[in-house]
Amino acid sequence: MTRKRVIAVTIIVLVIAAGAYGFSEAKRARNKAYDVASRHNIKQLATGIINYAAQHQEYPDSLEPIKVTMEAGGVSFSSTMNNPLTKDSPGYEYVKPATKWMEEDPDQIIVIYQLRNGVRALDLAVGYASGSARDMGPSKQ
Repeated sequence: MTRKRVIAVTIIVLVIAAGAYGFSEAKRARNKAYDVASRHNIKQLATGIINYAAQHQEYPDSLEPIKVTMEAGGVSFSSTMNNPLTKDSPGYEYVKPATKWMEEDPDQIIVIYQLRNGVRALDLAVGYASGSARDMGPSKQ
C-alpha cells in the first residue's frame, strides 16, 4: 500500500473507533439517566407509603391509597408506575412489610422492587420504608 492509502485507512479506523467509543458512552449516559428517573419514581412511591403509614399507623395493603393521594396532588400514578430503566409497566412491585409500622428500622425494610419482564430485578435499586432508593447489596437478597 502507498503511504497515502495507509494514512487514509488509519484515519478511517480511528473515526470508526471514536464513533464506537462515543456510542458506548452515549448508551452509558442514557442508562444512567433512566436509572436516575427510576429511582425518582421509587422515592415518589415510597414517600406516598410513608405518608399513608404515618397517618394510619400501618403500612397500606396495596398501592391503591397511594394512587388516590398522588393523583389528588396532580402526580400521574400510571406514569410513575412506568419504569424507564426496564420499560416494564407496571415497573414496580409494592411488598407490604411483615412488621408493624415503626417496629423496625425503616431504612432496612424494602417496600418497592423494580420489575424486569414482570419479575423482581434484584440487581436494581429498591425502595425502603424510609423513602430512600438504593442498591440492595448482596446481604439483603
